Amino acid sequence: MTVWNKQQKQVIDSRNYNKNILVSAAAGSGKTAVLVERILESIMTEEDGEYKNNIDEFLVVTFTRAAASQMKEKITKTISEKINEESKKEYPDLKLVDHLLRQQTAVGRADICTLDSFSAKIVRENFNVIGIDPAFNVTDGNMASIIQEDITEEFFEQLFGGTDGKYIKSADFCELANVFFRKTSDSELKDIFSRVIRVASTMPDPVKWLMDSRLTGEIDEMPWMKFIIRDIYGQVETAIGYNDKVLEIAEEKQDSKLIEKARLDREILEGIKEACDPENGGGYKTISEALSGYKFKPKSKDEPEAYTYFRSKYSLKSGIIGSIAENITGSGKLPNMDSLKKEIEENTSKWIDIIVFTSIEIYERLMTEKHRRRQYEFSDISHFALQILSECDDEGRILRDEKGTALPSGVAKNYADKYKFIYTDEYQDSSYIQEDMLNLIARTKNGIPYNIFMVGDVKQSIYRFRQASPKLFIDKYNDYANVTDLSKDDIPEDASGVVIDLCTNYRSRKPVLDATNYIFKHLMQKDIGGIDYDDRAALSFASEADIYPAETGPGRKPLVMLITQPQDEEEGMSGEIKEEEIDNDEYEAELVASKIDELLNDEEFLILDTDKKVRRRVKPSDIAIIMRGVKGRGDKYETALKRRGIGVKLDNPNGYFDAIEITTMLSLLSVIDNVRQDIPLAAVLSSSIGGFTNSELILIRGNVEEKCSFYDACISYIEKHDEDEIKTKLERFFTMIRELEECKNYTGIDSLIEKVLEKTGYDIYISALPNGNIRIANINMLMKKAEEFEKNSFNGLFNFLRYIEKCRYHDIDFAEAQMDTGSDDKVQITTIHKSKGLEYPVVFLVGLGRQFNQMDEKKDVYVDGDNHIAVNYLDPKRRIKDKSFMCRSIIRLSKLAKVEEEQRLLYVGMTRAREYLIMTGVDKKLSEESGLDYKLRSTFKKYLTWIEPLLNINAVYDVFDVETYLFSDIAVTNEVRKFKEKADYIKLSEELKEKSQERDVQEKRDAVEKVYRQKEEYPYLTDTVTKAKMSVSEIKKMLYEETGENEEAVASYFDVYGIHGDEDDEAAGSPGESVEKTDEAAGKTDGTAGKPDREELIKKAEIEKAATRRGTVIHKIFELMDFQKIDSEEDMRDAAENIMSDDFFTEDDRKMIAEGNYIKYIARFANTDLFKCMKKADKEGKLYKEAPFTMGISSDENESGLVIVQGIIDAYYIDEDNNAVIVDYKTDRTGKKEILIKRYFEQLRLYSEAVMGISGNKIKKAVIYSLYAGEVSVIQDYDR
Repeated sequence: MTVWNKQQKQVIDSRNYNKNILVSAAAGSGKTAVLVERILESIMTEEDGEYKNNIDEFLVVTFTRAAASQMKEKITKTISEKINEESKKEYPDLKLVDHLLRQQTAVGRADICTLDSFSAKIVRENFNVIGIDPAFNVTDGNMASIIQEDITEEFFEQLFGGTDGKYIKSADFCELANVFFRKTSDSELKDIFSRVIRVASTMPDPVKWLMDSRLTGEIDEMPWMKFIIRDIYGQVETAIGYNDKVLEIAEEKQDSKLIEKARLDREILEGIKEACDPENGGGYKTISEALSGYKFKPKSKDEPEAYTYFRSKYSLKSGIIGSIAENITGSGKLPNMDSLKKEIEENTSKWIDIIVFTSIEIYERLMTEKHRRRQYEFSDISHFALQILSECDDEGRILRDEKGTALPSGVAKNYADKYKFIYTDEYQDSSYIQEDMLNLIARTKNGIPYNIFMVGDVKQSIYRFRQASPKLFIDKYNDYANVTDLSKDDIPEDASGVVIDLCTNYRSRKPVLDATNYIFKHLMQKDIGGIDYDDRAALSFASEADIYPAETGPGRKPLVMLITQPQDEEEGMSGEIKEEEIDNDEYEAELVASKIDELLNDEEFLILDTDKKVRRRVKPSDIAIIMRGVKGRGDKYETALKRRGIGVKLDNPNGYFDAIEITTMLSLLSVIDNVRQDIPLAAVLSSSIGGFTNSELILIRGNVEEKCSFYDACISYIEKHDEDEIKTKLERFFTMIRELEECKNYTGIDSLIEKVLEKTGYDIYISALPNGNIRIANINMLMKKAEEFEKNSFNGLFNFLRYIEKCRYHDIDFAEAQMDTGSDDKVQITTIHKSKGLEYPVVFLVGLGRQFNQMDEKKDVYVDGDNHIAVNYLDPKRRIKDKSFMCRSIIRLSKLAKVEEEQRLLYVGMTRAREYLIMTGVDKKLSEESGLDYKLRSTFKKYLTWIEPLLNINAVYDVFDVETYLFSDIAVTNEVRKFKEKADYIKLSEELKEKSQERDVQEKRDAVEKVYRQKEEYPYLTDTVTKAKMSVSEIKKMLYEETGENEEAVASYFDVYGIHGDEDDEAAGSPGESVEKTDEAAGKTDGTAGKPDREELIKKAEIEKAATRRGTVIHKIFELMDFQKIDSEEDMRDAAENIMSDDFFTEDDRKMIAEGNYIKYIARFANTDLFKCMKKADKEGKLYKEAPFTMGISSDENESGLVIVQGIIDAYYIDEDNNAVIVDYKTDRTGKKEILIKRYFEQLRLYSEAVMGISGNKIKKAVIYSLYAGEVSVIQDYDR
């Protein structure tokens, strides 16, 4: 039985507080276990002798799908334990057992999910409120970015062409483009609007956020100016703190002159502070005047050293006060109010207005396109959900009260009635959208929510790049009443919410916690980060839990290892390495690898096996190397470890497009799409697929003197040379390319890649290479991406290659496939972000000397979620361009936010360690500072900027061991560098290793081929191809392939060979007759009769595509048609024509329907008895259109289980005898009913099974309504 500590027990028992509760749960404090126990206790609480709380009355919002799944598993497991515990009692509470059994069954359908999943649920349940199609799809961000770029490019062409937009004039836009961006490319112009819209899309109301970005009203009331004033106020407060120390020293010395000087300093500081206080009339004008008019007295000769030291912190030009203006403007002076107003009114506001209105129009066009496609991103779904839950004006804008709180709609009130309890995990990473949504569905008392339970740790809020807002947590942390260790009776009644702290850490040894507390008590303070790292926030060792028994020792102090240059030697002396020769990551990797090797061989270094509860030697899999980012750095650590024979797993988020198998396959696809592409063609020819050497490619290129494409050079070589090896290889290669070119016109891209593998055996080749399983997984991932791509209303090889190119351009990587298993005994290399929530016995936190990324500062337009948009100052007439004051201010504010984020990332990294923490970094000049002041804490440079001054305090040796190395001390690295001066030793070694494996590769390839040949003899082969889940369409396709039929293919063949289906069945003939007639007409008597040529195949593919779209359009018309408003054929014709005006349909759709006169065929349906029955059922609420289903059917080929079938039934209704009638619309161009019955019997049988499962009714009949054959009864009186 779990023993809870006092604070955990308080959280669990806080269920009856009737207030919002925020649990500030530090790293390793057991928050998830507490959250699950609190839910279980709520379920088991009796009210008036009854168990009234059910799991489906909870809404539990998690940060990831994995966390939601784990939460459900833990709740289910805990319920099972409670049931077993109660059942074993002599007199069990049977009512409780029965209640828990019901809860256990209900967990699977409970709303324990991510915000994205909950938003989708709201939208699908209430799609009618905002008028969107419930059959929408969620597209990935990669695809959405391409759609946005296409929309942007189209709009740019319009504006550059002189045509005004809805909100923006062409002339204004062109002026912005001419002034800010290069004339040779509009990529920078696209980038700015991409960034603006990306940030706006994360806000509850994107258009409102954009409009709020405009510079209107008083300067002091602008959000960014308020933040700047607060920043200056914080710096002055820090200066006053130093002045307190100066005054204290002066009073100790009882020196009147020193005391007077300190008090004069205080008057200046208090004056600046008062100038920052808006309640006393302070604002930008008073601040700029105060900072330009002060003057501290100079240093005296006889001042005590400590007095001078602390006074210099604020009195010197380089001190806190003197640096205020420099931190913002880069110079020593703030602009006066008049010049600032002029800058904003005459320059900055003009450019921002153009950016805002252009962005709004792009955003609206983008949403129109998404509506047309019925494809949305998760952020769009969240916005729809928020609109559904809020009261909105006529334009869909969310209505808010005077406090800015969104007003709940009727739908929101219904959800509030449903959910008794709202839980949100990882609250520190919440966004403004999530905050609005949860408040809208919360139960309230006097307008204040009281049933939201929030748990998180703001010190671990590290997702600012996703627009997570830790401010939401911080505001509640500071505003709610802290009731930790208080009884319910002591809670203030007027508190809007309460905070309970969980700070006992059950993960790490005490030395790790002591070191973490030491760093962050100095670093994390309220003026930067919003909270003080005080006793409330500090980590407490769980001594009472006996996780680390006393006999295991106290544990090792964390170690800091720094690499630096000699600080006191002349340049060129022994031990110093020139700066240009230094690769910091390489040196650091060598030091880390050497230390890991030492730990693995240290017999005295034992760790606790948490599973077996015994001490043992450390293994590679116990060790993690954690860094800010692994791109371009992780491979150096991987190499250093491999050189020592230590297994390593690199958690690399990038590199997919750089993998050789992917570059080769994409090059081949590019050649198939257009053979006249020199680089892809040369890449494929030089790969194992082409098999050409560099010398052979040079001979081919040298074969022609004139300028031409490499393809032309290849063709020329074939034409000019007699039979030789190169010619034979070229002919074989281009024959294969021509065959694949034909395939691309009528097959999916994933199938095309499969054919490439089949023809080339490339999968066999790469599987035999080192890491072959990962290479195969990468190819499979490419096929999966291709399949997903074609589901997003895009198709064609050209478009797919363009999609991949856009992903590369936008630095969107798919990440290499990972095939390592959990049993691999390897050192893990990962990022801080990916390590969050994990723990390792030994952690190397590396790269602490790496500079933070500050590239955003170089942009002409700066975008920030909290502070909106800023642009550089630009005067085209005077040809002056510089950072505007506003831009510099927002950069300063953004830096402060990044400082907070990086501090939290450092905290996350340090708290991953259970037993031993090693921190490493490279700094060519170590800091001589001792301690951290505001200036240092607010400096955005590198982690060592904050850490090194703390290592210069004597107390550091109580919590850290510190080792300093010179570059020359790392002998192994120097040895490697000597090799690298002559050749890349590592690369050469790898190449030699691969060369030596060529024979092994061939043997492996032969072995794999042998396995392939044995497939026919494998008795369970069908089990390897039978899918666990299929759609009805896939089952139909499989059946058609077995019988040689295809629903739309039959009709398409009729069209290809000149035979058109209509009411005259005899005219349609049969597919076989069609081919004979066409062959004779085409004069095919050379053995190719019956085989369509390439042009016919292309035409067939195009017609199949058109037929599929035709079916989709006609089905959509039937779906959207309101049967209750139709009394005649004319009514149905009008309704169909009106539906066709919807944005869902394209101009091509309308043209296709008009040319085929399909409206006439559709309208005939109004005259049928079937329609009259459906209309009657509709009026009675018994007609169900587009009914989705999921069911299991037994597989003839797979004896081991069921196949899950998913589908959507066009319509079914319940008749007056309470029997179900299924209706399936068909557009096959045949009037022969027996063909339709044969073709669709199995599909309708599956539908019958599904409807019986859904409704419980017997099936009276299942019918097809065919545009050409009318009503066709396929199944009669179906029952199990």
